[in-house]
Amino acid sequence: MSTFVTEQSFSSPSISPRKSSRRRPKLPKWARLLQTHNEHATPHPASDGVDKEMSLIYEKRRTKRNNEAPASALSIGRFYVPKGAQANGKFNGLLRSVASERLRSIKTNRMLNNDEFQKLAVLLEQHVKLPRPEDGAPVGVDPPPFQGLTYGDFRRVAFMMPEKAQHLFSPSTFLKFRRDAAGRIDAGLFYEYVQNYVELLGERCSLSVFDSKGDGYLRENDVENFFLQFLEGVPSLQLLQEEFHNFYVFTAVRKLFFFLDPNGRLKISIKDILTSAVYREINEIQQAFDLTPDDPRTARNWFSGHSAMNVYSTYLSLDRDQNGMLSKAELAQYEDGSLTSLFLDRIWEECKTYLNDSTGENEMDYKTFLDFTLAMENNKTPQALRWFFKILDVHKVGYLDVSVIRLFFREVMERMTDVDYNADDVMDEIFDMIKPARPYRITLQDLIDSGVGATVVSMLIDVNGFWAYDNRESLMAQAGEEDQSPLAATEEENAFGGITAVEPEQVPSSPTAEDTSDSFESFAEDSFTEEPLSRSL
Repeated sequence: MSTFVTEQSFSSPSISPRKSSRRRPKLPKWARLLQTHNEHATPHPASDGVDKEMSLIYEKRRTKRNNEAPASALSIGRFYVPKGAQANGKFNGLLRSVASERLRSIKTNRMLNNDEFQKLAVLLEQHVKLPRPEDGAPVGVDPPPFQGLTYGDFRRVAFMMPEKAQHLFSPSTFLKFRRDAAGRIDAGLFYEYVQNYVELLGERCSLSVFDSKGDGYLRENDVENFFLQFLEGVPSLQLLQEEFHNFYVFTAVRKLFFFLDPNGRLKISIKDILTSAVYREINEIQQAFDLTPDDPRTARNWFSGHSAMNVYSTYLSLDRDQNGMLSKAELAQYEDGSLTSLFLDRIWEECKTYLNDSTGENEMDYKTFLDFTLAMENNKTPQALRWFFKILDVHKVGYLDVSVIRLFFREVMERMTDVDYNADDVMDEIFDMIKPARPYRITLQDLIDSGVGATVVSMLIDVNGFWAYDNRESLMAQAGEEDQSPLAATEEENAFGGITAVEPEQVPSSPTAEDTSDSFESFAEDSFTEEPLSRSL
C-alpha cells in the first residue's frame, strides 16, 4: 500500500498576510524526493487477495516456529500449585520425608553428649574468676556466691570445645545473661542454659518425627501417633488394658487441642507444644517411673492412666442406654443434675452432635464430652472461658448484655425455689464484678481480664455454682477452720492441672522455644530471643 505525504505536512505553519513576504524554509532533500514520488503515484485500495496471501505467509512462519520451539515455551508457567493438586504428590511426600530426616540428623549431631558436657564443666571451672573486693562482692564465702566468666574467657572456652558446640558461644548468647560491674556472667547459669538447650532440642527432635507434613505443625493424626508411642514408653501406662488404649489416646489428644488449638485450626505448632504447661504435664508422667494408681499425682494429671479411666468411667455411667453416645437427658445427670436446661440446649446448638436414627435425637460422642469435661474442670483458663462464651453468646454479637444474663439467670432462679432472689440485684452484682470496658456489655476479654470469669459463668449455668457463690462467706469460714495438709500449704495446683507452682527465683535459666524453632522450620542458624534468660545475680 502506497504512502502519501502532502506538501502541507512539511511546510511551515500558515503565515498571516502581513508576513507573506518572509521566505519559506527549504525542505530537506529526502522530503522533496518523497513529495515528488507521491505526486506521480496513483493511490489504490489494498486488494483482499494480498491480505489473504500475507496471512498465509505469517501463519506458515508461526507454525514452523511453534514446531521447533519446546513445549514449555508455548504456555505461561504456573507460579503456584496447591499442595493437593500437585501431580507428583507421592514423590513430593517422599522428598519431604527424606529432607526432614536429614535435617533431624544434622540437628541431632549438634547435641552434646555426656563426655562433652563434662569437658564443658571442667573448662568453665578453669576459666572462672572468683569475686574480688574491688567488685563489691563478698570474699571468703564457701562456695562463692558468683563465679564470673568474662567474654574473653567465654570465647577461649568456645575455642576448646567441639565445632558442633560453637553456636552456643555466640555474642548474642553471652548478652542474654546479666553481668556484674566487671562485665562477667555466671558460669553456673551458662552451664545450666546449655543443658536446658540440649534437652529442649532433643524434645523438638522427638516431636518432629511425627510431623507428617514437615511444616512444623502436628495434626490430630500426628498427635495420636505420638501418644500411641507414648503408651509404650511409660511404665505406669503399660498396665492399662489394650482395649482401653484408643480411648486413652482420644482423652490425651483432646486436652492438647483444647488448650493449644482454641480457634479450631486442627493443627498445633511444635513450638507451642514445647512451651505449654500441657507438655510439662506430659513430661511429669513420662519421668515418674514409680507412679502408682494411689499416687496423688495421678488424680491431678490428666495424662495419667488413673485420670483417663475416671473420665471414661464418668462417660459410661452417664450413658444409661449403653449406645456409646450421650443424649441431652443423659448429660443432664452430670454433677447430680445441677446444670440448667438452657445451658444444655445451647451445648447441643453449638457443639458437634450426631443423629440417632432410633430415637431421632442428636447425641454427643466421647470427643465432644471430653471438651465439655475439660471446660468444666478448668473453668478458670482462657480456653475454657472461650468455650463457655461461645455457649453464652446466644445472639452471636460478641458480648453478653442484660437480656442474655437475665435469660440464663432465669433458669437458675426457677430451680432454686426455696430462696427468692432479685434478678436486677444479681445482674448489677455481675457487672460490678466484671467491670466491662463498655457498660453492660461483657466481652470475652472482659471475662478473662476480670479474674472472676469462672465464678460468673458458674452462676449462670450451674445451680450449685450460684449457691456456692451466694454462701461464699460461710463456706470460707468452714474452710478456714479445717487443717491444711503440708502438701496443700506448699504446692499450688496449676490452672491446667497437675503442675506444682514454683517460685520465680527457683526457675533456672533456660532457652525458649524460639531458640530451637528455626531448627526445623528452615535451614537458617538458630535464633535466640532477646529476653534475658538468667536470673538475678
